[in-house]
Amino acid sequence: MQTKSSCRPPRGTTYLTIGQDLFSIQQYVNEQFNSSLHSGSMSPMSSFFPSAVMAYTDLSSLRGLEKPTDYGSGIEYADGVIQNLFSGYDVGLQIGLWLSGADGCDKINQGKMDGQIQKLVRYLEGSPASKIFLRIGYEFDNPSFGYSSNPGGYALAYRSIVDACRAELSIERRKKVYFVWHSWGAPTSHGAELDDFYPGDDYVDWVGVSIFQQLYPWAKPWDGSLSDVDSVMNFASQHEKPIMIAESTPFGGIDLNTSNTRLFRLEDPWDRWFRPVLDLIDRYDVSMWCYINCAWDQQPMWHGVGFGETRLSTSAKVMRKWKELVLDGGSDNWRDDMQHGARRKFLTVGSLGDCAGTDETSDQLSRDIVAVDSLFGSGEDATAIKASYSFQHMTESTKRIGAGVILAGGAMCIFGALLSLLWCRRAAAAHHSCRETKNNSRKVRFVDDVAVSEKTPIVQGREQQRNEIWLLVGG
Repeated sequence: MQTKSSCRPPRGTTYLTIGQDLFSIQQYVNEQFNSSLHSGSMSPMSSFFPSAVMAYTDLSSLRGLEKPTDYGSGIEYADGVIQNLFSGYDVGLQIGLWLSGADGCDKINQGKMDGQIQKLVRYLEGSPASKIFLRIGYEFDNPSFGYSSNPGGYALAYRSIVDACRAELSIERRKKVYFVWHSWGAPTSHGAELDDFYPGDDYVDWVGVSIFQQLYPWAKPWDGSLSDVDSVMNFASQHEKPIMIAESTPFGGIDLNTSNTRLFRLEDPWDRWFRPVLDLIDRYDVSMWCYINCAWDQQPMWHGVGFGETRLSTSAKVMRKWKELVLDGGSDNWRDDMQHGARRKFLTVGSLGDCAGTDETSDQLSRDIVAVDSLFGSGEDATAIKASYSFQHMTESTKRIGAGVILAGGAMCIFGALLSLLWCRRAAAAHHSCRETKNNSRKVRFVDDVAVSEKTPIVQGREQQRNEIWLLVGG
């Protein structure tokens, strides 16, 4: 039975999402376009549109979706971003849905928020976004957000919202709405564990994690560490869920300059934060990276909190590296890229439209083929290798389908041979002769369970050394 796709991109690729308010998103696009023009590029502005954009709202008011609002953190206006900044383009929407802690979850579980949930469902149904990723009760394990006193209540509230969406959304819209379970990736309180908050595999499409200060070697224990982020990503892998870096920015600012940056020799902003993030993305094959491009201190909610200035355009080096390793996908020398933080392609505008209507089997196969493509490049030899690879490494269900096709093809060949023999015998009876038919069949053998014949040489191995093996292709 075919199920809704998780919208996981091919292996080795990551959706690029930008946030987290209307004007920060606009500033990102404008500055990337401006930089490209100064470098002599003729690329259109739309080439810098992300795959999706971020927005925030709270269940009790649902402000910031259909109409603009300012929570003190810039203009939140989901429809405005999609329709005004990216009108006519396939851009997705990543929504952070605030549930107001344990008290808010209690109201949901008591049925007191059913009316608001219905309004949310109606918004999701009519949203102009091509895809929607709904982070329900984002950073549920953040001690300051108030969910930790009742993890089970949070999980129940999460399920209630998902159940309502599945019951009320149209079939087509259900294919385009994904539910994200988003941890803050740092220590919890009340002795709560990740499992305590988990609503179950049937209710989670993606697992999200925040990355701020955890990557710094001087981070305090309560700020989290790389091991906390690893725990969330490993949890996602164990549950076979695509991973989203749901909120991220270099805490302290791109221009951070303190005794700690000097002590640990991390004055370079790219080496200090961006490179470790790219390492994580590659290590766990992260499916979506949401970067917050923001002048935090200019927003009342965040002024003086310590986030600093994280707009990419504030650093010429960061802009240059971002273009080289994120927007341009690295250099042509992938081995060199692997030593310098670029190991994948970041997907931008229009990429989310390709994920609708596919199931996990086809998702896995496409990821495997992309991985082989990154290793072997292009050309006839590489094409043969990728064909061999895809046959060996496709999922079990695909193998069964392939085996059925092979058996059916074999039956057709036998049937054809019988018809040919019958024709020959009839011809012999009529003309008293029958020319002996020579067997022109190819000699076929198997190498690592892959059918090969003495027909077409292929190159096998990353070093492209010719081993005299042959791939059976065609008739």
